[in-house]
Amino acid sequence: MINRSLCGKIVTRFHMNIFLNRLAHGGTMGPRDRLIDAMERAQINSSTGHTSPTKSMAEATCGHLDITTRSVKVIPNGIPVESYRSSLRDCNIEPQEDYIFIPGRIEPNKGALVLAEALPPVLDAHPGLSALLVGRSVRTKHGDTKSLMLKRLGDHAGRVSFTGFIKHRRYLQMLAGARTVVIPSLWDNFPYTCLEAMCAGKTIVATRTGGMPEMMEDGVSGLLVSPGDEAMLADAINRCLDDDGLSKKLGSGALKRVKRFDIDATSSATLRFYRS
Repeated sequence: MINRSLCGKIVTRFHMNIFLNRLAHGGTMGPRDRLIDAMERAQINSSTGHTSPTKSMAEATCGHLDITTRSVKVIPNGIPVESYRSSLRDCNIEPQEDYIFIPGRIEPNKGALVLAEALPPVLDAHPGLSALLVGRSVRTKHGDTKSLMLKRLGDHAGRVSFTGFIKHRRYLQMLAGARTVVIPSLWDNFPYTCLEAMCAGKTIVATRTGGMPEMMEDGVSGLLVSPGDEAMLADAINRCLDDDGLSKKLGSGALKRVKRFDIDATSSATLRFYRS
């Protein structure tokens, strides 16, 4: 147990705890996980304050630990909107191809296998389109996720590119040139990749899970679909690609909404909490 008298005030910020991590990946808690879980409980119970990027994370964590959400202050993660947009403008280049952009780790919990089922009808409907996945592939007990995706993609695999890890400037270039950004997670807290896409004013298709509905308003600053539903995901992507008016509306809405997550606002909220 942490001795408060030696540490003063302790504030714990919720991210992905071990219980939710195992739950999201469909696994069970082993001995090592239970030890980590006990340590997390001790940390949280010994804290004088708690913060969380989303209400969803606060409720999930408090539900598992059987504590009240009233003790948790929701303060979103922040992004320096104007400086980020300046970086995007500096590296913006004319795209040489038409593509949708899928950022983040390539793993089942991020919706990679659902995406592999959703992409073929999208690619069939748009002959000149390709899909670009940026991030490292994660190996699971069933094999490497990229390899599992390629098997599901079948004849469409040639129109899907995997970059692996890339430098940030190259990432910004790829983001800037994308038609649509897709975040198909089965569960997510407050993905920074979504904030980046919102800063870029991109049309975003994401899943209605975790903190995503707190980041975007469905039909206003993005399209939200049910996690794990490949048909719904494909339909939403096609809607964005086929309707320029909708695409522009959602991109503008995303750029407007991301301002509430500007680093100045979130850091000020954090300082007020620490001083209270």
